[in-house]
Amino acid sequence: MPKGGSGFRNAVGSAASSMTARGGSGGRGSGGYLDNADKIKQDIVGLYKSLYRTNAVTFERDANGNVTRVQMSRSAMAKIDAIANEMSQNTVIYDREAQERYKDLRNRFKTNTPIFIRLEDSSKRAAEQVEAGNFKVRTAIKKEYRINGRRVSGGLFRRNTMQERYEEAMGSAAAAEIESRSGQGGTTDVTWLNAANREIDKARNAIYTRRKDNSYSEEYFSTLVRRYADVSRDAESRRNR
Repeated sequence: MPKGGSGFRNAVGSAASSMTARGGSGGRGSGGYLDNADKIKQDIVGLYKSLYRTNAVTFERDANGNVTRVQMSRSAMAKIDAIANEMSQNTVIYDREAQERYKDLRNRFKTNTPIFIRLEDSSKRAAEQVEAGNFKVRTAIKKEYRINGRRVSGGLFRRNTMQERYEEAMGSAAAAEIESRSGQGGTTDVTWLNAANREIDKARNAIYTRRKDNSYSEEYFSTLVRRYADVSRDAESRRNR
């Protein structure tokens, strides 16, 4: 029964690292990764050591060293399958389109720049936003507003509201839905700011999605067996030297 020396242990660690590192075989594509990668790495190391000690998986090879047949016990198959399922459940997919959507909404809503509002729309809540540095307000002169020190008319001012930014970005139907839920009190600029932030959060959360299913288990199973074939072959070569 082989025990596996330092060379085998190093090879096992390298194989496990390559399968769990960000940008490796986990994540199923550029930008994806495995959640709980450190635990899964240790699980793979433990699996390979167990398979090697018990000789539970054997390989037949052709003259070129290519695997032509794999034999394994049912218990070995169950162990490999369990880790393959774990890897699939923890696969996190990167969605480039969602990333672009997130960037687009941030640009459209421009929540990192001042939103110009009227204090009379909702004085208390607006004042809180002004204090937080999110908004700029009109001057004491009636119908006079200053944006970055420039005097502008009320008409121009109203075209800079978050409601209009929201409707332009999300569509009139989505804006109408926000208004229908506001009740008799109507909407305020804070209502639309919160609605915009919700859409930005949804877009950000869609960039990385954890699978939480076994859809990649078969592929991971094959990868685990293939990588074990490599480390066991190298270990056998070292024993025969």
